[in-house]
Amino acid sequence: MEDLEWGMEQTRRGKLQYSLEYNFRMQQVDHTVLHLPPACSLLALMPTWRGDVLPAALACFPLSPLIICLILLHLVTLCIAPFQLKVGVKQAAELKAMDSGGTSDPYVIVYLTSDMKKKYETKVYRKTLNPVFNESFTFQVPQAEVPESMLVMQIYDFNRFTKHDIIGEVRLPLASVSLQHVIEQWSDLVAASKVEEEQLGEICFSLRYVPSTSKLTVLILEAKKLKRMDSHGLSGQQELLMLRSPHPCPGLNNGTQSCKAVKALGAETCLPFLPPSPALGWLPAFSSTDTPALGRAGGISQEEMSWLGGTGSSWQEEAGRDPFVKVHLILNRKKWKRKKTSVKKNTLSPYFNEVFVFEVPFNQIQNVDVVISVWDHDKVTKNEPIGKLFLGCRATGNQLRHWSDMLSNPRRPLAQWHSLQPPDVVDKALGLKSHLKLSLPPR
Repeated sequence: MEDLEWGMEQTRRGKLQYSLEYNFRMQQVDHTVLHLPPACSLLALMPTWRGDVLPAALACFPLSPLIICLILLHLVTLCIAPFQLKVGVKQAAELKAMDSGGTSDPYVIVYLTSDMKKKYETKVYRKTLNPVFNESFTFQVPQAEVPESMLVMQIYDFNRFTKHDIIGEVRLPLASVSLQHVIEQWSDLVAASKVEEEQLGEICFSLRYVPSTSKLTVLILEAKKLKRMDSHGLSGQQELLMLRSPHPCPGLNNGTQSCKAVKALGAETCLPFLPPSPALGWLPAFSSTDTPALGRAGGISQEEMSWLGGTGSSWQEEAGRDPFVKVHLILNRKKWKRKKTSVKKNTLSPYFNEVFVFEVPFNQIQNVDVVISVWDHDKVTKNEPIGKLFLGCRATGNQLRHWSDMLSNPRRPLAQWHSLQPPDVVDKALGLKSHLKLSLPPR
């Protein structure tokens, strides 16, 4: 019995108090245009209408067929229109201690499984196992997504220099929640489910701002766990098979032009031969998605295809990325300045330790966003973005905290790990306008 109690104590993660409230966005019927008396739209204004209420309601009121049709139309609109879900994160209690001192630095991430790109975070509360959050967040939820969507509230332990540890989570299917009233309850935290979204990697960098000199220093330290390419080392569903020597291409320029055979998506095609160069290695490399197929190759021998020591080997097999980092400064939602690191070859955990200094006037620091993006370098095709994030007063979560800490601690470099986000999500959040060329005022 003592062993059982000890085991339960080890797995206990704490509990979370939260509230849920639904607010339908009603579209009122225009009485003036339709010339309807206000009483006729009473049913349409009922925010808690359920399907089983309609027959009884219509039976109680002697309404004309026109009025009934209008009511039905309005209720159908109500069913398909999105509604607001207000989630209140109240407090947590008896959280599992994650730090060596017997405490944690908890914060909560809230999102819906139907739209995991939109996540909210509470503030971090230092050195406590019983934090009081009292923060609320609002989601727009299409009615069609309710049956399959789930509300997820995850409590993390904040760490500045290492990955944030998850303490536990609460998952609540929206279909199981009543729409009739506000819910406020406690739920026990459970172990987090398997990762639901693609992990792009993490990056560590430090920020430092000196108001007296208007210098913003960004030190790119390292990245880790960058998203791997596919099993052949390529980012798309394509496979390149380079031949050891130029190969005659029948049907192209009367069969006189040489080429390299490429196997792309299961079909052998013929592409123009490029002479080997030291910069590209002893064989040329190009992508079938960026170079048009010019004909069909035939008579390819196994010997020609085995230049990597195996039949049909890919030209980047077992390779990692060639990552580098770009640092962009955005001023008033317009691109302003940029710098980039050197390229690190064939690695998913590059170490950079490269510093960039930008001149940002103190009266502009509140209007600046710093965009950190990790890219995969490609000598032949265009560079591919792996992930991004941005910091500034418009940021949220860890990025906003890092930026706020920098402003609160002038002249002090502050380093922190951040998770990379999908580039399209970051670009949408930034809402960038056209490029801005701005000259700094004379000092």
